[in-house]
Amino acid sequence: WISSIKNHKVEVIQSNHRPVPLKHLLFTPDNKLITPADLKEKTPGKPSEKRKRRRSPRPDLTKLVEILKRKDYLPGLFFVFSRRRTEEMAAMVGKDFDFTTTEEKEQIRQTITDTLSGLGIEQMPRVKELSNLLPRGIGFHNAGMLPVLKILVEDLFEQRLLKALFATETFAVGINMPARTVVFESLKKFDGRSLRMLHSREYFQMAGRAGRRGIDDFGHAISLFRPDDCAPGEIKNVLDEE
Repeated sequence: WISSIKNHKVEVIQSNHRPVPLKHLLFTPDNKLITPADLKEKTPGKPSEKRKRRRSPRPDLTKLVEILKRKDYLPGLFFVFSRRRTEEMAAMVGKDFDFTTTEEKEQIRQTITDTLSGLGIEQMPRVKELSNLLPRGIGFHNAGMLPVLKILVEDLFEQRLLKALFATETFAVGINMPARTVVFESLKKFDGRSLRMLHSREYFQMAGRAGRRGIDDFGHAISLFRPDDCAPGEIKNVLDEE
């Protein structure tokens, strides 16, 4: 398309070098960070054994955020495959965490006032919820939000005032706003027809936001992992950049 409108040949330049290397980790239901290589293939049991087996619990998001804070892995960009869940998970973390200093809170509140002043939307439920979360260094971003709210969140994230941002995958497309860590709510998503594993290109589109050039030695891509959801071989396929 560019070649046709510019009327000259366009060369595709490809690079396999990542300026900030990625480390891939899984967060398990027993609150541990492990590498995909630590997983072992499950041996199939008898049908009667399968019926008795209970599903493993979901990994505890709050525990993961505690670990990220302790290890200095924030700011974190949390990818969630549901608009509603971005807001629910942000609210959940907002109950237990406050990441900002007094000065940062004041800067955030002033940015909120400057951005929303005169629009008459301050009393809308979503605006009030977001305005309460942002001064704590927590936000959400999805396609169902008013454009001005998305701009507000992007502005604060770009200023490094948000430490935990819960967003749908559209945040990874066309917006160059990296974080120290990217977290996946799951390695599966509902694509409108079925619940399936992420394609490798989808995973790396989002995971590529981990690691800030000139700031971080490594980017961390962490996936909440339930052993019942996927096999080690399926995870390997997702993480294979080839």
